[in-house]
Amino acid sequence: MSHVVVVGAGPAGAVAAAVLARGGMPVVPVGREDREPRYDVLLSGPAREILRSIGVAVDDWPVLPVTIAFDAATSHAVPEAGYAVVDSSEFGDALREHAIRCGADYRATVPEAPHVVLAGGAGHLGDPPDGIAVSCARRFAGPVPGDRVVLRLLAPPADDPRGRPRCAWLAPVPGGCTIGASALGAVLAGDLMAEAVAALAELDPRVRECVPDGPVAAGPLSCAFSPGSAAGPGGLRVGDAAGLANPFTGEGLSGAVPSGRWPREPSCPRRTIRPPRAGNTSGCWRPRSSATSRPRGTRPAGTTWPGACSRPARAVSTPST
Repeated sequence: MSHVVVVGAGPAGAVAAAVLARGGMPVVPVGREDREPRYDVLLSGPAREILRSIGVAVDDWPVLPVTIAFDAATSHAVPEAGYAVVDSSEFGDALREHAIRCGADYRATVPEAPHVVLAGGAGHLGDPPDGIAVSCARRFAGPVPGDRVVLRLLAPPADDPRGRPRCAWLAPVPGGCTIGASALGAVLAGDLMAEAVAALAELDPRVRECVPDGPVAAGPLSCAFSPGSAAGPGGLRVGDAAGLANPFTGEGLSGAVPSGRWPREPSCPRRTIRPPRAGNTSGCWRPRSSATSRPRGTRPAGTTWPGACSRPARAVSTPST
């Protein structure tokens, strides 16, 4: 039986690997386990249900209610919403270990394979699309600011008539909190984090007493998903690689986890797809020089597009269950 290569060691890659392995498909996940600064991630209800359906134990993660604040005087509770707050390293390790238990064979290098799933974040997008956003998060130690996840919408810069949406969020954890932020367009992660802290402190003065407990974790997120771009040269894109990130919160897990199940769908006739270079599996976008760039809509030599697929999910073959 031919195998599937899943390029990417993050949540979407681990979920895709686990789903394929549970369906009986030989699957080889590859990618570096880069250790980012530790922070806490937000996991939505739909993402938790997907994880539960493939056997991941999610009930030990605390679920907190959600409040959306528009300014210091206007906020609304969202009764139907709730985020699980999970340590980023714990979450990544849990998904990787689950994929291994399901039969995934993790490797450090990318082998040739008839089917490739790209799950390494925005690094698989090539030229950056207009939907690229900056996202950052940082842990803080100090008083625990409340018992709810808070989303705060930020005003765009007053001197930019084309200013794009920005959002900050706060997740209380024992001993402090994690603060995150996202912004569409060019902005320095440090400046965005400082803006988020100031805005959240207007809602809860205890935030001012919190001190950084580690460096800022930051990177690009893409929210430029389109069905036609999910399957293309190199393989099937899932998660952030497919542009499935929330432009207001920067939260990509809700898209990464469900899309990790796409490869399980029935396939189109098989086509040979060469894996990407092993050096571009970290999920960080790298600009290409003009000498190596090519016009959009063209394909590199020796690569076959799965263009006959009517749905992006049909780029990888798996047996039905």
